[in-house]
Amino acid sequence: MRVHTKLRAFGSLRELHYQFSLSKRLGYFKEYERANNNESIIVETEKVLGALIRALRKT
Repeated sequence: MRVHTKLRAFGSLRELHYQFSLSKRLGYFKEYERANNNESIIVETEKVLGALIRALRKT
């Protein structure tokens, strides 16, 4: 598997996280519980993808 494509996906995910956090801070989300749940899903996905990238670099 190519690490380069995973790094691109990780970069896009980080950008999504930033945009999501910014929109939350600017008040675009009225349901904070749902927004926090969505953000936790993004963070968890970052962790999983980061672990995959680290594992692929070792091989």
